[in-house]
Amino acid sequence: MNKQGFTLTEFLSITILVTVVILLCIPTFSALIDASKMGEVQKYANGYKSAIDKQVALNSNDKNKKNDIENGIYNAPFDSIYNVKVNGEEPKKGWVEITNGAVGRYSLVIGEYVVSYDGSNNTIVKGNVPNSKPKK
Repeated sequence: MNKQGFTLTEFLSITILVTVVILLCIPTFSALIDASKMGEVQKYANGYKSAIDKQVALNSNDKNKKNDIENGIYNAPFDSIYNVKVNGEEPKKGWVEITNGAVGRYSLVIGEYVVSYDGSNNTIVKGNVPNSKPKK
């Protein structure tokens, strides 16, 4: 008589092996997903900065000066009077510092991350509270 199928020992061995492989792969996949989200958030922050820089330049040419974005610290998202149009996700909260007609520094909450720029370096961390505003 021919037996077909697996014994209980063979079945448990395969089940344990597959479980171990899956458990080893989960951290790798989680890290890839986090890196992808951080890249996306960085792209949104760069787009927001570019949109503000563009609008600062356009508003500086406004003859009426009613929508002029002066040097200073502004809360994000920008008020609608400044006409900043952003592709992608807008920050939930944060601040942007305008210096010499361009974005100098910022700290923005986008999604579940805080993206900060100090004038030369970007940092991205999980969180929902932007860094403190610089003192004027």
